[in-house]
Amino acid sequence: MINHNTLLYDLLDKTLKATFNGAEWVVNYTEGDLSELSRKLNDSTTKYPIIWLQSGYSVERSIAPVLTKIDSCKIFFITKGSTIDRYEKRYDSTYQDVLYPLLVRFDELIRKTKGISASNTDNFTTFPYNDSTDINKGEQKITVTDTWDALLLETGLTISDGCYPQYLIK
Repeated sequence: MINHNTLLYDLLDKTLKATFNGAEWVVNYTEGDLSELSRKLNDSTTKYPIIWLQSGYSVERSIAPVLTKIDSCKIFFITKGSTIDRYEKRYDSTYQDVLYPLLVRFDELIRKTKGISASNTDNFTTFPYNDSTDINKGEQKITVTDTWDALLLETGLTISDGCYPQYLIK
């Protein structure tokens, strides 16, 4: 068994870049619920773009071959949105320049790894102008002070444990 959480942090946090309006941005990564995402955004010097693996996925382990399969991954690619842009402008700017290229770079990164593969088919949903300023989570209210443009990738990841001995749990 491997610590797939640490492996994904090492693989994705601050390893990808996005260019928008002539500036290059380093992409952050976090895993957890909306409360954890909010804390990560508040703690980060540069908030966006960010990749967020939402908690709630299931992990399947196999003995031979030794694999860790992460099923039902909900991976959000998020960037700051404009409160005045209309959808057409959003698709032509933040999606065209940041979110879609980030999805392609994520796919390329996974393909280049030794021992991690993504599902052969996946799907994604776009969320232009996702105003999540006040979200109720049970009795607690989570405040995210920004307006997002986001893309949600739903996929699975398979990790060959033997390719990552440094993450083996002993």
